[in-house]
Amino acid sequence: MRNKLRYEFKYTYEGVLFDEVYNEVMLHPMMFREIYYERSVHNIYLDDIKLGNYYDNLHGVKDRVKHRIRWYNDDCNAVNPTLEYKCKKDKLGWKHLYKMPDFSLDTFFCWDDYIETVYKAFEEKGNDIIIADEISAEIPTLLNSYKRRYFISSDENFRVTIDYDLKYMSMGKRYAFSVPYYDDRIIMELKFDEDQYKNCSSITLPFGKRISNNSKYTTGMNAMHFNKALPHLGE
Repeated sequence: MRNKLRYEFKYTYEGVLFDEVYNEVMLHPMMFREIYYERSVHNIYLDDIKLGNYYDNLHGVKDRVKHRIRWYNDDCNAVNPTLEYKCKKDKLGWKHLYKMPDFSLDTFFCWDDYIETVYKAFEEKGNDIIIADEISAEIPTLLNSYKRRYFISSDENFRVTIDYDLKYMSMGKRYAFSVPYYDDRIIMELKFDEDQYKNCSSITLPFGKRISNNSKYTTGMNAMHFNKALPHLGE
């Protein structure tokens, strides 16, 4: 399944309490309201052995694809996980989504074994085996978790998410607990479809100048693998 083309504007808050960001959203002239419920989001990022996705992100390559597996709430038991092909063409982004088999992140987790399970599941469901081929050529590099809350504007054309309690852990073909890196920033994302770009200035202006090209993947990789303590604010 492919999502619509959309813009994502990211705002980074440092040294700010969650309530301050929450109030900024709720007092916005577009009268945002909270939807859904707070969830814990977990992502496993995939990359090739040369870390091509990481370096593309770091160098601001405008057209790129990033693969990650996402699930919600339970830290270690991935129930109904989704493989996301997160695509970007300049400022526009979209996702291709594929349902994946459940798995558990424990001492028995092995990426190669899981890929075999993926092949079997895809064959049974008639899914495109090429997708399994592509991710089997990659390895897990980073586990990222955070809490997320969801909001929508009164006209329902603009969505906001607030991410906080961010945490990163190193990943490999076999899961092994690593010392986590905690990121105390708050990341707000404003998301809207391509056809709403002409109307976005009325939404972005009240949020001020905190807009950034924050990348959770690059931040986590810098912290866990390259000993760079400062969060990455590039593409």
